[in-house]
Amino acid sequence: MRILLLNPPARKPYLRDYFCSTSAKAGYYWPAIDLLVQSGILSSEADVEVIDAVALRLDPGKTLSRIAALQPDAVLSLCSAPSMGEDLSFLEEIRRLLGCRLFAIGEPMLDHPERKLRDYPFMDGFLTNFVSRDVALWMKGRFDRLENGTFRIPSARAGRCGDIALRAQPLKNGFRYPLPRHEWFRRTAYRMPFVPSPFASVLTTYGCPHHCAYCNSGWIGFAFRDPDNVLEEVEAVVSQGYRHVFFKDMTFGAARRHTETILHALVDRRWPLTWHGYARADTLDESFLDLMKHSGCVLLQFGVESSDAGLLSRLGRDAPIEKVQATVRSCARLGIRVGAHFVLGLPGSTEATVAQTVGLACELNPDFASFNIAVPRAGTPLAADGGAGRPAADSSTGDGGFALPELPPALLRRLQTRAYRRYYFRPGYLRKVIRHPAAFPWGMALAGLRNWAGQ
Repeated sequence: MRILLLNPPARKPYLRDYFCSTSAKAGYYWPAIDLLVQSGILSSEADVEVIDAVALRLDPGKTLSRIAALQPDAVLSLCSAPSMGEDLSFLEEIRRLLGCRLFAIGEPMLDHPERKLRDYPFMDGFLTNFVSRDVALWMKGRFDRLENGTFRIPSARAGRCGDIALRAQPLKNGFRYPLPRHEWFRRTAYRMPFVPSPFASVLTTYGCPHHCAYCNSGWIGFAFRDPDNVLEEVEAVVSQGYRHVFFKDMTFGAARRHTETILHALVDRRWPLTWHGYARADTLDESFLDLMKHSGCVLLQFGVESSDAGLLSRLGRDAPIEKVQATVRSCARLGIRVGAHFVLGLPGSTEATVAQTVGLACELNPDFASFNIAVPRAGTPLAADGGAGRPAADSSTGDGGFALPELPPALLRRLQTRAYRRYYFRPGYLRKVIRHPAAFPWGMALAGLRNWAGQ
């Protein structure tokens, strides 16, 4: 049995990763954790191949030629909200040409997957958890053991597909999986700001324990991975020559004692390794940050979102700005670089709150800042309340965003342009560039220039 893991070709460099959907703004791209985890799980049961058509810049024709040469029995493909139409059209063409089984995973699959499976009869199933053996189980006919997705179950009558089965078995703490095949992804040049290449992405927890109304990470469940299984993978990537790890948790450190176990092991084993990850600034204290630094942390990325604490609280996020400010200052003292992410146009926002949020970004003065436009993400309460069924939603461009009377789409895009211009071309940031030109994230600078020009 041969299974292809596919990131399909696209008109734009879409990031299809961990049920997130957006287009890359600054030329950065990283391996999708969904496919990476599946590479280990499936390779223990089948011959596995990987094609990342976006990272390799393959057009649909070249991608189809490569797939045809492989002759897979099944394809597990990524799918994103802004590219959903072209993704599924490409998969339909694969089915027409090769007749292989087709499965997909991605943000759109969190919204009424059974309806989508009926709408796209050429698809055999959608995964809703990427730590799952379901593709291999389906291919082996073990339909009774499917756990995490929505699948078309073949009927005994003339090979037809009959019932649609929905499964939702949450992960349990201490989950494990076979080691991902990082060497297959090293063939592709991935890069991120302030991070050496090549780097390896490693998962220590699944999902997020917080329940912000605008983010689906807190609504897919939360569980932590067996620390020994994590360290086994880290040791493997070190042996393969990697010197940097991207801990691809949605909120690294959310299970503090579990994370401390891993970090203490990194300190004790003295691997030649640095790392970075996403975290919540309001949940970190000086001692935790100090341990992170000593274990090799060089960069933390925080979702600050907005300066309006009341707005965030109404959306399920209580993060005192004073705590965020203190954490950013602590990172500066420890020599940990900071990336900060902000969301413009959340329900309840005004032009004034957007301006205040950009002001907060300038005050925090992180090493890089990203300004996204709020969109209804599948699997979230905000999507259920007013945005489900918008497959083109892209937080980088604001396409498919919320309909806010005070902030129409054209105005929001202008405010986003102003945010990049105000942040990256102010004297305080330019002084940072002059002091450390080699470390400056040029991709972010180019994004700022593009926004300066209004492109």
